[in-house]
Amino acid sequence: MGKKIATSFSLIELMVVIAIIGILTAIAVPSYKQYVMKNRLSTVFTLLNKSKLIFEENYQETGSIINACSTKLIYSVNTPEVISMHCWSNGSKIKIFPILNTSVFSFPGVTTPRIYMFPKIENDVIIWICGYDSRTALKIPLDYLPTNCQTIVYPDYLFK
Repeated sequence: MGKKIATSFSLIELMVVIAIIGILTAIAVPSYKQYVMKNRLSTVFTLLNKSKLIFEENYQETGSIINACSTKLIYSVNTPEVISMHCWSNGSKIKIFPILNTSVFSFPGVTTPRIYMFPKIENDVIIWICGYDSRTALKIPLDYLPTNCQTIVYPDYLFK
């Protein structure tokens, strides 16, 4: 009869495995959080596209960009990401924007994240400008925005 040799892992081997798991976790968790946030923002852009279509229909019916900002564009939304959609006009310019749920969209130092869509008419065609507010309390980090919506817009400047 031969001796049974006890086999086990050494402390160093266990520490190496734990270090590898820690490194993988440190890489994976931030990437996963960014992926989830981008996915949530895609819901916001889907709702913005719906609002753009309503605006364009209103524009076709009324023939006026100012009158196109109707009550149809101000509505409650039943999603975890967006509370409501708004269309705002000061008589000469318009912006369409969602009120985002701040419990879903939490960015460091940002109290009220905002995304804006601005219609611009050129040769009777509506061109949409997508952008974000550069003020610190409202700014969504660029990593989360699609490339066509990384324009800095200053709503206070645009609507003076």
